[in-house]
Amino acid sequence: MISGLAGIGRVLLAASTAGNPAAEPGLTAALEALTAMIGTPHQPRPGWWLPASMHPPAANASPSGSAATGMAHGIAGPLALLAAARASGRSVPGQDAAIRDASTWLLDWKAGGAWQWPASVSGAELDTGTARLTGRQDAWCYGTPGIAAALALASRALGDDALARAGDAAIASLASRPARTWDADGPTLCHGHAGILQCAASRHPAVASSAANTIISAFDTTRPFAIAHTDQNAVEDRPGFLTGAAGIALALAEHGHLPSPAVPARWDCVLLLS
Repeated sequence: MISGLAGIGRVLLAASTAGNPAAEPGLTAALEALTAMIGTPHQPRPGWWLPASMHPPAANASPSGSAATGMAHGIAGPLALLAAARASGRSVPGQDAAIRDASTWLLDWKAGGAWQWPASVSGAELDTGTARLTGRQDAWCYGTPGIAAALALASRALGDDALARAGDAAIASLASRPARTWDADGPTLCHGHAGILQCAASRHPAVASSAANTIISAFDTTRPFAIAHTDQNAVEDRPGFLTGAAGIALALAEHGHLPSPAVPARWDCVLLLS
């Protein structure tokens, strides 16, 4: 989603929904490409598995390659786009099967009885059927909230209540733990509490309230943008959307029911949450 076809496709879907016909060819191409990717497995690996040589050096990928799970960098992003497009009436051949396959794979790879997922599953782990938990399990970008949101969109697209229940159970699982113990970092959207807040929204008030209260506790009038970004104990003042104050403000404004204008697509569609 962050810099790939799922994110671009969601912008094109928003443009199409707003009545811009110029977006249609690109949207169709994105849906076709992602559907083909999911529907073309590298047996016994899924279609979104990549060998180590195709990962960027910073990813520190397993020598056996990996298949990523999360919304920002894994299969949940393409799944969310395909599902959102299907729910809005845009589809290509094989799209429903791709939504089903990606959803089933994610449910198969959650960690035992817990609603958590590894950030990625290595080729060796795909072979053995067991993966270790890695990454930020409770953040929008890699973890439970983003994956749960993708499953909820898949439920709406396919009319499958079981997927909706799975998504709800995944988000609701955070309520059983104090927010300070969540595996997230800082108050911002990408890997912090604002992302969890937006994923929980009105369907999970206990989780949303815990996330919002944690964000509010970071409010500091001496900082340039009131709430600072935190990443692995490094604190930075950022005004932007994904890792800055603008995204936090949007999530808090919606949580607080501030009035907003009617628009064809919700602001959080760029996070593939709608």
